Amino acid sequence: MISCSDTNEELFGESVLTGRTFYTNELTGSGVKTVKKEVTLKLAYTGTSTGTDYDATVTSNDDGYFVFNNISNCGEIRIFGEFEEDGISFKLNTTFTNRPTTLDLNFVYDPDYYNGIRIRSSDASGSPVPEMNYYVYNNQTAFTANDTSNAILKKQLNQYGIALLNDLQQGTYYVVLQGMINNINYSGTGSIQFNGTDVADLNIQVTALVQPGLTLIVQDPNGFVVSGVKVCLFTSGIIFSGAESCDGSVDSGISDNNGKIKFPGISPMQYFVLCKDTISSIPLYAQDTVTVTPGTAIEEFIVVQ
Repeated sequence: MISCSDTNEELFGESVLTGRTFYTNELTGSGVKTVKKEVTLKLAYTGTSTGTDYDATVTSNDDGYFVFNNISNCGEIRIFGEFEEDGISFKLNTTFTNRPTTLDLNFVYDPDYYNGIRIRSSDASGSPVPEMNYYVYNNQTAFTANDTSNAILKKQLNQYGIALLNDLQQGTYYVVLQGMINNINYSGTGSIQFNGTDVADLNIQVTALVQPGLTLIVQDPNGFVVSGVKVCLFTSGIIFSGAESCDGSVDSGISDNNGKIKFPGISPMQYFVLCKDTISSIPLYAQDTVTVTPGTAIEEFIVVQ
């Protein structure tokens, strides 16, 4: 190793070092090498404290590029840095005696963070489901009751559908995932025994919560869908029995090109159905009752003549 007698001279060398900064998040990210922008790099020569002291510093730009100018050719160089991403500390600490002109630098996660429960969400196809809300319980009673006020942790999965919970003691934990995708509520649950060390993976599949409602499909006797039919729902059999119009109905709709009329969020009960031709306004014979049960989505065919 070359010895440098005057450390001040080391600040006025003629070498230049350029490159890009990257990081690889295998804990809570994609696991793919990714450009890290605007991260501070520190350069220290031989003899500088191995703690936090340094002789030069630069910050990579929006594309991850950095430049160290005036690097001395004397002795050993250490480049180091640290940043936090998604609650994980990523570090760089590399030492070399040669003087490359270009060098890509890759930050890796701090091994101290490899501890805890890692939650992963997925749909039925196995694809990640991002940004679901998660609720963590260490009490099965509160978990079963879905009492979110007693959850010990409440937060959101990241863009990869992952969260690392690294401040937990040994024990059994119960997790609820909840969120909305394309205006449909999804949910999933799971539990895991954590031994207090390393990373335990809890994979939870989320499924759509069925929205109560009624869909009617209007058909003719030959099974062909009929569009443009006005369908009216009554809750009173007495009013329905003499009805020739939709007066007194609680809801109505017109069948679309697929013969469908949707009544989302409708109250669970028995309904009497009246169908009318929208051109002639003549009542059409149809199935006269449909029952919507609590917490279910009902789809029924209505045959008109």
